[in-house]
Amino acid sequence: MDDPKFEKSIAMVILPGDGVELLTEAGSRDIFEDVYDEMEADLVADGELLLHYDKSDVIETDRTRYLLGAAEVSEIDQNGNECSINLFTLERTIDYVNENLTVVSIGGELVPALRLI
Repeated sequence: MDDPKFEKSIAMVILPGDGVELLTEAGSRDIFEDVYDEMEADLVADGELLLHYDKSDVIETDRTRYLLGAAEVSEIDQNGNECSINLFTLERTIDYVNENLTVVSIGGELVPALRLI
C-alpha cells in the first residue's frame, strides 16, 4: 500500500486536564513548535515511559515536580532504548495519567497538573 497517510509516524501526547491524544508526528511537532529542539525529558512510570516537555511548563513544590503543559510520550524498552509506541505504551500512559493527574494552586487558581514521578 503506497498511501502516504499510512506511512506517518504516530506520537502520543499527554495534555494535563484533557487526557491522552494520538497524533501524527507532525501534529505533535505543531503542539511543541516553539520548543521542540529544546525539550527536556524525564523517565516516569518506573522507567517505562519517557516524557518530553517544555521545561518552562514544570513547577516544583515540596520536592515534587509538576507538569502543567503538554508532554510527548515515548516507550523505553528493556535495554533502555527509546522505541515506538504500541498498545502497551497507550495502556501504561493512561495508567500513569490516572495515577498522577492532580491539581495545583497557582495564584489562587486550581490548575490541572501531572506529577513527574
